[in-house]
Amino acid sequence: MLVANNLESLMAERTDRIMGLGTRNNSNATNMFDMLHDANMIGFDVKKRPLINSQGHKHSNLFELTYVDPNTGERIVYDSETAQSKFVPINFEEGFLDMGNSLIGSGAKPLMAGTYNHNKLGFCIYEIPVGFSVAGVDDPHTVHLMMSMGMVGQKTLQIEPRIIRLFCANQIPSLIASPTSFGKRVSTTVKIRHTKNYKYYMGLAEETLQITETWVEEIEAIANKLVNVNLTTGQFAEIATEVFTPANVLSGQTELDKRAESRREKLVGKVEDIFLGNSDTPDTLANVRGTAWAGYNALTEYLDWHRDGENSKHAVRRTAQALGLARTLTTNQKQSILGVIEKYVEKLPVQL
Repeated sequence: MLVANNLESLMAERTDRIMGLGTRNNSNATNMFDMLHDANMIGFDVKKRPLINSQGHKHSNLFELTYVDPNTGERIVYDSETAQSKFVPINFEEGFLDMGNSLIGSGAKPLMAGTYNHNKLGFCIYEIPVGFSVAGVDDPHTVHLMMSMGMVGQKTLQIEPRIIRLFCANQIPSLIASPTSFGKRVSTTVKIRHTKNYKYYMGLAEETLQITETWVEEIEAIANKLVNVNLTTGQFAEIATEVFTPANVLSGQTELDKRAESRREKLVGKVEDIFLGNSDTPDTLANVRGTAWAGYNALTEYLDWHRDGENSKHAVRRTAQALGLARTLTTNQKQSILGVIEKYVEKLPVQL
């Protein structure tokens, strides 16, 4: 787990962990080719070839996928990845160049690029000039766009906005929206088809920024609502207990055994420490202490930054989960947490 002497160094360490998943844009590249080149993402030359099994049988409609290692020039087989005859590989430069340059042309600032999961997934992150600070407190948030794609067919090219709370580097994913105050939840993920039509990319870049701006306004409204709701430690413990209770237990279908109950108590204790500023990392919630917004961020901070363990590979995966690269339940958990908090707040007496 990260240990920092003060809040400033904690934010720097968490930012370094995120940026450590790829290559920072230290050269201040202003076009996608230079970004991808600096991140060693050019020239993978993904190809498919007939799959031959250990008995020498050549499959007619099953292919293995290979790529060229940019560091060694060696052609390598993607482990545990196969494709059928209709599959057409799309390399990172083919997928990212036009849309990335269109985003940059629309005002997005490229921050980093990189690969994940043994070069199967590529991503680029941009900062856009949209953000907010929660009214009445110094609690700034910035907004990033993450464009990602899989070269071996497991993920189409898409863009997802994320809000980052600067005092803790918590990642608020694009699926987060208010089910109680804003009606039906709508995904802000933009999926992109490959085309040679540059006007398509420019139009989509503008559309992406408009969708993101609307979503950020919604999150800002949620934050301003929750920061004005006082929450005692006991009330937060009730929320955390519900968050860490399995759905089948909440519904009454089964009971929590003693081992699971003990684990839940420990988890509630950990997030209480974050909520109160008593965890083994610097206090990230002093400016919103004792509010429902602090409750939400204590729980999401635990998910993003307090589950590392001692294994460095495990820590890298947790960081990728926080960023949204590793597809896990983390994003859904954050949505569930918001729902639990909002329902709890709705039941509280009106605060004057």
